[in-house]
Amino acid sequence: MPYVDIIVKNAHIVTLSLSGEITDGTLVINKGNIVDITEGDVDDYMSDNVIDAEGNMILPGFIDCHTHLVHAGSRAKELYLRRSGVSYQEIQRRGGGIHSTVRATRAADIDVLYNESLQRAELCLRHGTTTAEIKTGYGLEPAAEKDV
Repeated sequence: MPYVDIIVKNAHIVTLSLSGEITDGTLVINKGNIVDITEGDVDDYMSDNVIDAEGNMILPGFIDCHTHLVHAGSRAKELYLRRSGVSYQEIQRRGGGIHSTVRATRAADIDVLYNESLQRAELCLRHGTTTAEIKTGYGLEPAAEKDV
């Protein structure tokens, strides 16, 4: 009987398979990898770290394949303006739009960009994102993007 790092039992497990879910499942993890997911208890593995997840759900992690996590400034007010019928062109004329955050990003101190980006990454992780491609998009040319 193989020894594994973690066994999580009594869990409601949502999968990406056609069946979609296991209502009373066991998840087996070894060396950071899922090695087994099964309905009910599993007697094929041993572990000193057995977690009873009764009443809890296990979901796959979200993957964000394109996120502009590194930036300064905010365009949150633009959402209100757009929903109020203001055109993007008018928002740009008022100093908003993508160019406002490009300017703010280029002007920001590297420590500010780092700390704000770290906070955004932690928020993504708390909401279930486990993998993300992170970029600024504000370098506007490949050489500049490498320096950010």
